Amino acid sequence: MRQNVAPWQRAAMRPAVLGRAAPPPGMGLAQLSHVGDGNVGQGTGAANATKPDLIVVGAGIAGLYAARRLARAGARVTVLEGRSQPGGRILTERPSQSASPVELGAEFVHGRSPELHQLIKEAGLELERVEGEHYELDAGEVRPAKVLGEVLDALGHPGVDDAGTALDLAKERHFGREQTRWLTHFVEGFHAAPPDRVSARSIVRQSAATESQSRCRQGYGALIDYLCAELVNAGASLGFGSRVESVVVEPHGVVVRDQWREHHAGACIVALPLPMHQAPKELGGVELDPAPEAVTVASRRLESGLALRVTLRLAEPAEFQRALPHGSFIHVLDEDFPTWWSGSDGNEPRLVAWCGGPRCARLAGERRAAAAALEVLGRITGKTVPELRALVREVHVHDFGVDHFSRGAYPYELAEETDGDLPLVAGRAPLLVAGDFFDADEVGTVSAAVKSGHAAASVLLGEERHSSE
Repeated sequence: MRQNVAPWQRAAMRPAVLGRAAPPPGMGLAQLSHVGDGNVGQGTGAANATKPDLIVVGAGIAGLYAARRLARAGARVTVLEGRSQPGGRILTERPSQSASPVELGAEFVHGRSPELHQLIKEAGLELERVEGEHYELDAGEVRPAKVLGEVLDALGHPGVDDAGTALDLAKERHFGREQTRWLTHFVEGFHAAPPDRVSARSIVRQSAATESQSRCRQGYGALIDYLCAELVNAGASLGFGSRVESVVVEPHGVVVRDQWREHHAGACIVALPLPMHQAPKELGGVELDPAPEAVTVASRRLESGLALRVTLRLAEPAEFQRALPHGSFIHVLDEDFPTWWSGSDGNEPRLVAWCGGPRCARLAGERRAAAAALEVLGRITGKTVPELRALVREVHVHDFGVDHFSRGAYPYELAEETDGDLPLVAGRAPLLVAGDFFDADEVGTVSAAVKSGHAAASVLLGEERHSSE
């Protein structure tokens, strides 16, 4: 079910042009951008005669945040996005018969990033704290997941020998069989990573840094709508359907090439998921010339994990939901979808089925994932197919693993020795790279993406000189 049209989209679509808006006093017109063809700068007159100060490649939250900061400062900004809509791995649906959004991508607000929380406050959005306990469902019996609690407590305390993989950590800390089983479940589910490849040190570091977890009542998509509205109001251009293939530094700025044409600008911020940097140009990746050293290092240190989420809107709560507090997490370790939780709407019964890590490969594709989630629900509730059809009103799913513009859910760090932390932004003017893969404490989160976008804008505004120069 498609999202409703946001107010910024209605404002920007007059007449048949997306992204053109009256600029604030003292600013030149941003270039025009047509929906779907990625043609930037095809207008006439003064607007077409002046190249933009900045092109941002990628309309995920890192790119939109950086673009908004610079547009507010008076820069002429154009944002190019390969998809037909903004948001990247933030993907929020708004069912017509429901008052609450359905998240298909990012859902939770992790940690206490001042940039992200300030943005949420600016947008007038509400946060609800997620304080659900963890339970395991075994042979129809629901009980507290005590062993998982032991594992999470252990991960919250860094050790001097946390080298190697997650499985190495289990051996080093003398985990028993059940503790190792639950550690594997946690690593695959929360970090979307294979336990025999992911860095133990990074898992412990992120566990220690995670203080709280919440979600936006209005959905993360409302934050994307807010940023896009701010950009349109500042006279920026938003171009969709533009698959950028390369960014090359030239003497007086940059040349950005997509499948349609060349775009010239004074500077460029590339804000794409890590796999788009790792893939060769002939397979749809983006080529940077010169490629910042920190991007090369990140491409070697990290991989993108797989995760699948299926949201089920129900006619009534499932039986195991009734006895548990709203927001509880239910774990069924031996199933294809081993983690379940209640959705964001306390008034409408929902269940989110979650699978992370290597097992996602055999469930790839939205139809297959939806069918597998329903099969698991049938087994853990004991319901027949006709009973499930009566229980489940709608199924919502998006597979970011087969999504050309994501090629995975979020990154994790490989188990190898590193030479210190990466900077929050790579490169130097006129070519910078931002992304959620630079922040070691919150890698793969919306918070990390926002911090990186903020840092990229700060470099171009002359507020800081980052460490990768």
